[in-house]
Amino acid sequence: MWNCSSCGGTGVYTGLCEGPGQGVVCKTCKGSGAIENKPSYKPKEFTGLVRRSDIERVYVGNGTLIFFGAGPKGAGVSYEEFFNGKMPS
Repeated sequence: MWNCSSCGGTGVYTGLCEGPGQGVVCKTCKGSGAIENKPSYKPKEFTGLVRRSDIERVYVGNGTLIFFGAGPKGAGVSYEEFFNGKMPS
């Protein structure tokens, strides 16, 4: 297993549509932080979720394209809950 190349092994994605302290579950690894296929760019073996200090709450993503309303949706879960295995719904 390898660190996800989209989220860097954190399981959380942040971009233009997520506000300060917010993140959404990474669509590539589905929040696990790991992928099976070795990435071509800076591969790093997965040893567990990489902790982020800038995220307070994790949400389900509302989409991937800004003009279709990308960003977080729902109530989400605290980052600590997410890091300990709870997924937002």
